[in-house]
Formats: sequence, C-alpha cells, structure tokens
Amino acid sequence: MNLKLKFEVKDLNIVLVDRLIIETDDYAYEFGIRASPSKPQLFYNYTSNLGFVSLGTTKKEKINFINKGTREAIVSVIPTLNNIDIDIDPHEFKVLPDERKDIYVISKGIKIGQSREIYKVIVNDEEQERSIDILSTVIEHSIALVSVLNNKPLQLINFENLFYGDKRSIST
Repeated sequence: MNLKLKFEVKDLNIVLVDRLIIETDDYAYEFGIRASPSKPQLFYNYTSNLGFVSLGTTKKEKINFINKGTREAIVSVIPTLNNIDIDIDPHEFKVLPDERKDIYVISKGIKIGQSREIYKVIVNDEEQERSIDILSTVIEHSIALVSVLNNKPLQLINFENLFYGDKRSIST
C-alpha cells in the first residue's frame, strides 16, 4: 500500500499538527507534522578586523552576504556601541535567493586607539542573535631619519656648501 500525503502552507506562519492519524482497514498511522514557510539563509563573515588605520584616513573592507535560502532577505544592520570611528555602508539592503550582496565596513580614522563596533543584523524584521563584530586600530604615523650610530632621529643634516650639479652623501 502506498500512502501519499500532500501538505501545503498557504501563509508565512509555522504550522504544527501534533497528532495526525490515518487509518486503513489493516493499520493506523499516527505522526506529527511541522511545516515552516520558506525563508532566507544568510551566510557572511561575522567578524572584520581592519587592522591599522592611519589617523585622518579611511579604510574599507568588503563583506559578502550570500542568501542560500528560498526567500528574499531584507537586511538591516544597526550599531550597538555607537562608535563614531566605524561604519557600514549600506545599513539596509536586499539579498535575493542564490544572490550575493557586497557591503563595506569602514574605519574613518578619527580617534587614535583601538575601535570596536558590533552591528546587530536583522533579517526580515526577525530579532535573532546575528551580528558583525568590527575592529580597527587607529595610529598616528610619523617619519624620521634615524642615525645608524645611535639609533636616534637626526635633527640636522649639514651638507655644507653645495653647488649646482654637485653630489654629496653623508654616512651617519
């Protein structure tokens, strides 16, 4: 005997049937059914370390969001620490099934030191435990000529009198 059961979900709610009994002349079959609507399945990097960023400069890194689900994902990313030095662009976007969407994490290089921001990721208005943790270290760069004799920065380099076309080098 073949038994075929067709079950169709007509809305986006989860359907749960605790006990379904199908009887024939010889047997009784009892089982439960749970049906969920189609939904997105997002894959992305949960962390991004932008490394060292020079003070006053901007550094970007790409994060790929891939939807392996069967439904469109409408994504919102919301900062939780409100760090002014780190941002994401865009903050809201869509990812269709079997599609990839690139977003950018940005360190703005505003304040010297380590910066961290945790963005909450909300998909289709569902509050789940999803986030992106972003780190960067803003540093101040300087350049100096250092003496090979005492390993200290040179304050003055004196080439004495030079005329057009002359070449001179100084070893320290």
